[in-house]
Amino acid sequence: MQRSTRLLCSALNAIVSVLVVTIAPAAVAQEKFKYSFQNPPDISSVYKETHNIEVGDMPGHIVRVSSLQTVYPNPGPAPSYAGVRVKEANTVLHSDLRNGSGVTAGYIVSTLENGDKIFMEANIMLHAAPGDDGKPTIRVTQTSVITGGTGKFKGIRGVLRATSTTDLKTASRGALTEGEYYLLD
Repeated sequence: MQRSTRLLCSALNAIVSVLVVTIAPAAVAQEKFKYSFQNPPDISSVYKETHNIEVGDMPGHIVRVSSLQTVYPNPGPAPSYAGVRVKEANTVLHSDLRNGSGVTAGYIVSTLENGDKIFMEANIMLHAAPGDDGKPTIRVTQTSVITGGTGKFKGIRGVLRATSTTDLKTASRGALTEGEYYLLD
């Protein structure tokens, strides 16, 4: 991994750690919720828009801006917060990738079935390596900080961690996301 990428990863981890430390004291007296959801293989995010710009300093180095949407059909499995199902999640990302590996950051807005929304900031590491079939597989490691919401979820705060794979064309599949969140007053 490039030195600049390692430094950026360290900086992102430090930022997430600071956010967790600032969130935790405020949440001590609040109800803590565990979060765990495995996206079924048949539910995946769909890229709505993607723009790749070649940097020009080396082959395969791109800056990418993309938006994607995940829709959870009802009935069917869907993540939930305090018992309220997520209807859809919309994500806007910006990436710095070298042959599929690199860093991505962005924002997620989840719309719940009751109309409330939950907002998150995501930091993502992508690592491209040959898969079992010899084709490149990109492993995704994501940390999302829940920064707030609307309605019942106005005071939501927390941290979620996810792992998945992608090919950068069909978005990620089978993501396992775990973490915890608090509903603050």
